[in-house]
Amino acid sequence: GGLNFQDLLMRAGDLLRHGPAVRRYFQNRFTHLLVDEFQDTDPLQAEVMLLLTADDVHENDWRACRPRPGSLFVVGDPKQSIYRFRRADIVTYRRVKQIIADCNGEILTLSTNFRSQANLIDWVNTLFAGVFAEEESDKVPQFVSMDAGRGGVEQGELVGLHRLDVPKISNNREQTAYEAGQIARIIRQAIDQKWQLPDREGKLRPAEPGDFMIITRHKQFLSDYGAQLQVEGIPHQVTGGNAMGNLGELQLLVLVLRALARPEDPIALLAVLRSPLFGIADTLLYEWKAAGGRFEIRRSEADDPPIAEVIAPLEQLVSCIHLLRQLPLIAAVEQIANRLGLTSCAASARDGATRAGGLLGAIERLRTLRDQAWNLETIAETLEGWQGGNEEQDPVPVVPSGAQPVRVLNLHKAKGLEANFIFLAGVKKVRDTSAELHIDRSGDHTHGFVAIAEEKRSGNWAKTALLAQPGQWQDHSDEEIGFLEAEQDRLAYVAATRARGGLSITCCEGGKDSWEYFDAEEEPFASLPTIEAASEAPSATEAIDPADALAAAERAAAEWQQAAVATYRVVAAKADAIGNAEDRDHVQATGEHGTEWGTAVHRLLEVAMQMPEADLHPLALALIEETGLEVEAVEPLLETVERARHSAIWKRALKSPQPLVEAPFVRLASEADGDESKIVRGVIDLAFLEGDSWVLVDYKSDRVGKDADKAEATLRSRYQAQLDAYAEAWEQVTGQKVSERGLLLTHYDRYVTV
Repeated sequence: GGLNFQDLLMRAGDLLRHGPAVRRYFQNRFTHLLVDEFQDTDPLQAEVMLLLTADDVHENDWRACRPRPGSLFVVGDPKQSIYRFRRADIVTYRRVKQIIADCNGEILTLSTNFRSQANLIDWVNTLFAGVFAEEESDKVPQFVSMDAGRGGVEQGELVGLHRLDVPKISNNREQTAYEAGQIARIIRQAIDQKWQLPDREGKLRPAEPGDFMIITRHKQFLSDYGAQLQVEGIPHQVTGGNAMGNLGELQLLVLVLRALARPEDPIALLAVLRSPLFGIADTLLYEWKAAGGRFEIRRSEADDPPIAEVIAPLEQLVSCIHLLRQLPLIAAVEQIANRLGLTSCAASARDGATRAGGLLGAIERLRTLRDQAWNLETIAETLEGWQGGNEEQDPVPVVPSGAQPVRVLNLHKAKGLEANFIFLAGVKKVRDTSAELHIDRSGDHTHGFVAIAEEKRSGNWAKTALLAQPGQWQDHSDEEIGFLEAEQDRLAYVAATRARGGLSITCCEGGKDSWEYFDAEEEPFASLPTIEAASEAPSATEAIDPADALAAAERAAAEWQQAAVATYRVVAAKADAIGNAEDRDHVQATGEHGTEWGTAVHRLLEVAMQMPEADLHPLALALIEETGLEVEAVEPLLETVERARHSAIWKRALKSPQPLVEAPFVRLASEADGDESKIVRGVIDLAFLEGDSWVLVDYKSDRVGKDADKAEATLRSRYQAQLDAYAEAWEQVTGQKVSERGLLLTHYDRYVTV
């Protein structure tokens, strides 16, 4: 978890550069290297490639390396080099190409296009013949006219060049909504009316959702296109945006977690009670307060106002606090989402598979950040950050659609992809090119020049003010702008070459749009039809007998009540195995070694396994405050964990290639009488792969007397059924064998197998 992808590349480069024996080993292991999409390669990746193929393992300057004959094969198109912002540019491409040529390598030009129809290829050739150069340079690639590798096709509704006309609307969001609605309705009509487009063999066939792709220049409004496709009931997949920011269920979960983290904060609680989750009217909340009710998450008391609409939500939130005390933190968050109906609410929406997938995906991602998610506040802040668009989050549907979806993505994500019909969408004008950074890689050494600027925003407008600059910055800035403007041409080329059969370009009234580069107002572009959104016809009024209305309401209430009757039970694996009553008999509810102590020990052991070098003292202090233990318990807690870390079972787990902590499982089982089903949920404290089978370990902080031998026998007997149930569930869910299961008795410093 301490290295990102760039760190790994840098370390790999260092290892190969200064380790001749390492290079020789990998050269013997990988005798032939094929690199595709080479125009996307940055200098560090090019260095690794040449070090792996160099004929001299002692040469540590990649620019001086010479590939062994037959060891290196690269494929690239400099006209598709569009990643200068991540260090990949034509300069590196040309340098490696020259190294290959200097070693008598063969340079082949591939000019046959097997993707697009001939009319699309002719248009691209005409458009870019005057843009790209006869001889390539560090900024501009060489123009190569494409030849059509596919036969011609008779004209279908979705063949050739089209434009989508969008009227002038001052608000970008509203204009995008209009355009997205038009695209969605055109796709709907194309599918319903079986508009024709060519397959890979050039034969016409009816359109399907997977034939369409919507490409934008910006990421900002990607979710708007997905929303309009959803209105039309068209399966779709949005990539590269922040669809998670539109998940109302995730927003509600954040509100709930903040309230649970501050159970005595009336503002946090009121936000939840007034939210769509409970929807309590202000008049009822005022009535509750005026009658002496308190806005605290607690069990109802005899003197509380008899307002069921407020008492019921408070009881639900109390049950959520119990989950937080009984389960590991992330597992509890997942159960809270389920118990409050957030997962069901997401799944029941029109785009339920995607919404539920987004919610569950966010919770699943929290599991990968457990070392940073120490308390509810941190989890709430993390989820809120994801919603705010700080990172790209693309929900994955929990149940994949049977049909291939319409793809919605921005241009940088679309590179390398294709579709039968492409919509180049977007009404937002591309910003003028400016430079704040210039990297010069033209010589033997790389030089960087940075200007420091401040962006000042006013509404939708932004202005950049220069604060500091290096010497001769204007020359460096002009050079960088030349690179960036040349890349704009290549971006347009990539956009124009994604389509197999048909291409549509959005044209906004007034010419200020994302694709004005193509000037699609003129021939040979044909205008796509404008399809108005369907409006519901007003229904005829009908007199209703009040008695009939009352009877209908009663029937509806009875049906809801019947639907709410569970056809299954949800049980905890531990309680199901050993019985709730027995479990309560030996666990103290409070006190030094009660449930609070056990919770703190479990959390510390969880982090200790994930982060062996971590300082646990700050976490112990946080857990003391969270669980209500006395501050004097910090040192005993840390000592208990330290003893566990020195145990033999702990060391075995650390050596495992796949150690898992707090591993949740869910399985369907039958009741003993066979009449009903039950869903069994559980969390395994520690599971690790040893050889070809698994070892399951459960932590126990129980105290059952001073005699360790007798305690061991008692606890082994008590938890035998629980470990057996865990092993059965693990084998059923994973299909892999469990060879050992045991208890780590933290109070007695013992590990016992059962």
